[in-house]
Amino acid sequence: MSFEGYKKDSRDIHLNPKEGKEQAGTLESLLEKYKDQRVLVLAPPSVGKSTILQHIKDGVDLDVVFDDMPEEFKRHVLHHEWPFMFVDGDRKAIKYTEKEFDPNNIEHQDYLRETTELLTDYVQSKMNIEAGHPGFGSTLVDSDVVIYLKISEEELEKRIESRNKNTHRLVQIERVKAIKKNLEVDLVRFKSEGGVVEEITID
Repeated sequence: MSFEGYKKDSRDIHLNPKEGKEQAGTLESLLEKYKDQRVLVLAPPSVGKSTILQHIKDGVDLDVVFDDMPEEFKRHVLHHEWPFMFVDGDRKAIKYTEKEFDPNNIEHQDYLRETTELLTDYVQSKMNIEAGHPGFGSTLVDSDVVIYLKISEEELEKRIESRNKNTHRLVQIERVKAIKKNLEVDLVRFKSEGGVVEEITID
């Protein structure tokens, strides 16, 4: 998939354009530093990547691969259950919930690792990060530099609650925490293999 002519997706129309500017400003100084390298801005779901991305001129949302992803495969790698009708007062919407995730259940942990590997491979097969076009995503794909958006669990929980109210998907807090933990382990390996890791704290 080419980045030329890339437009930010209509899936993000719920974003508040007033939010994310401060973090984007901090991020842009790092992006300038690594402008000649392939940069991945990495964070678990619900941290606010899309909120920041709307202020990054040449940034690319790696989640656009979901738009053409086969439906059954998408349900599998994103842990979707079947959609249901969500009613909030007079407002009705179709939402997806996620399969139960117990962080103490070995089978659930294995399932998360397996689906993360499948998702990473799929993203990698569809999009390659290019210098000057930082990719924003939740999986560690090929890159020279990773800028990790670090967040406390307390703040992450607040953002998940907000996302569950405003988007089509009901995200499980424990699953996102497990993704966060796995990403941080992956970053240690990435750094040991010669990759560059920078961190920005999100609060």
